[in-house]
Amino acid sequence: MMLDKVVDPANQLELIDILQKLGLSYHFEDEINKLLKSIYNNVSNNDTWDKEGLYAAALKFRLLRQHGYNVSQELFSSFKDEFGNFKAHLCEDTKGMLYLYEASYLLVEVSHSLEIPLHWRMPRLEARWFIDIYARSEGMNPTLLELAKLDFNMVQATHQEDLRDVLMRMCTRICVIITIIDDDVYDVYGTLDELELFTDVIERWEINAMEQLPDYMKICFLILYNTVNEIALNAHKEQGFVIISYLKKVWADLCKSFLVEAKWYYSGYTPSLQEYNSNAWISIAGPVVLVHKQDIFWKE
Repeated sequence: MMLDKVVDPANQLELIDILQKLGLSYHFEDEINKLLKSIYNNVSNNDTWDKEGLYAAALKFRLLRQHGYNVSQELFSSFKDEFGNFKAHLCEDTKGMLYLYEASYLLVEVSHSLEIPLHWRMPRLEARWFIDIYARSEGMNPTLLELAKLDFNMVQATHQEDLRDVLMRMCTRICVIITIIDDDVYDVYGTLDELELFTDVIERWEINAMEQLPDYMKICFLILYNTVNEIALNAHKEQGFVIISYLKKVWADLCKSFLVEAKWYYSGYTPSLQEYNSNAWISIAGPVVLVHKQDIFWKE
């Protein structure tokens, strides 16, 4: 393994850092853990090699802290003046200051790091960004770069397949709910009075409002209520979008269109083609499906 061929501790840490940023470190967990344990033991034994440069010290501190080692901030004491401030000449060490900045977030390229601290970034997005940076860097290892590209594409393909499976299940779930409400509630079991109550409960979107419904309608409402709220919550958590009002509206509009058709049926009324079409474009569940497909688009 390539880590075994690197002898210098600073170079070992730099390679671990590169593997992490390329998204490859999970392939070498045992080797990395063994190496970091050895480096930590050297720190505990007052090894002083890190005092040769701020970059090496900051990198060591960050990697060890990231992997759960309790490294003292005193590791940076040799870089401070008598007043406890970092020495002025260190401002000229751009690379060292950048890595100190990254390490500082574990105490309690440059523009990218200043915009988003390393520990806040999404690992796979960070890997995609760093692959391009590493490809242009001095001392780039072509084998490592090709491995990173291949691994990224394989992991992306797996994630996309998983996402498709999840979204397919969600679409199936929505279609099943539409079918139950349309066929079982509005077309078969519900009386006109019950259907008016059910439509009103959907519009109000309140759990307490369903108490006046018969049991089978309560079950249908709860299934719809929980599903829609779950989808809205996930959209807010994952994309930051607040879509609950849109979801409630399309479901309320759908149920109102079902109610219109039920009233036509119970009264024996035959609508004109224009009346039928103006209601049917909603009752075929087009807007509901489109809104939920928009949610799928956001996820993808």
